[in-house]
Amino acid sequence: MMNLINLLELTVDADNIGTDAGFCHGTAEIWQLVGNILLIVKIVIPIIVIILGMIDIGKSVVADKPEEITKSFKTLLFRLAGAILIFFVPNIVAIIIGMVNGFDDVDSDYKICSDCITSPKNCTQ
Repeated sequence: MMNLINLLELTVDADNIGTDAGFCHGTAEIWQLVGNILLIVKIVIPIIVIILGMIDIGKSVVADKPEEITKSFKTLLFRLAGAILIFFVPNIVAIIIGMVNGFDDVDSDYKICSDCITSPKNCTQ
């Protein structure tokens, strides 16, 4: 943890913000790790939603109770909505950051963070 704090202290320099020697360039390995974790989450969450949906709907169909079938479909829809939101979090954040005034000053530095999160294997440091 102290190494992370020391790295952050070294890389956050007001003169380097918005350049290739800025914050995102210095912490590219961390953003690459975040990107790898996000990639795993994007794969695992849909699989979990599908499996849990199959189990819930299967139980309700076997029980042959219409109210349980309706309840399990509602649960499945909520899970799907949550999975879709998690899947599109990086895109939503990019859109929000793009709307911020004065963002052009740090655009080159942000691009490094964005590249490392969205495609961790092709992260340019």
